[in-house]
Amino acid sequence: MRPQLIIAVDNKHNLMRMCEGLAGCPEITILELPVDKLPTRSELDAIFLPLPAAERWGARPLLYKAQILNAQGADGIPSVEMPPYVVTGVAMAPDDPREPAFELELIVSSVLEAVQAFNTKHPGAIQVIGFWGGNLCIDQLGPERVGKLLRAAYAKTLSTNES
Repeated sequence: MRPQLIIAVDNKHNLMRMCEGLAGCPEITILELPVDKLPTRSELDAIFLPLPAAERWGARPLLYKAQILNAQGADGIPSVEMPPYVVTGVAMAPDDPREPAFELELIVSSVLEAVQAFNTKHPGAIQVIGFWGGNLCIDQLGPERVGKLLRAAYAKTLSTNES
């Protein structure tokens, strides 16, 4: 089963424009949702966090690799404020282009590759991943372009990995 992505955006305009860019990609859902409400969504198995935000769960900067970290407390009890897993952002090489479209494709492909590898060892553990639109370069690229780039990166990564 292909992972489902849920992208939370802060307003109706961004929701509508991103949906236009995503046309024909049912695996990605856009919601108008405050940032603090995304982690509490019961359907999420994991949430994407940039490296600095994921440090409390033990994130390390790995070049071009996202990590899957357990978000349970030290007592092993799942938190009601977080899904069971955190998927981290990735580190880039100093000579990589600092271009939002490159960064967005790197984020999406790294997250999907990490989830597929994780699910190979833990079948079905991560089916739905949440993202905050602000972590997907929406302010730099605009919502419709982010939608198009998300759709393309999703299709490219999964078709490459399924071959």
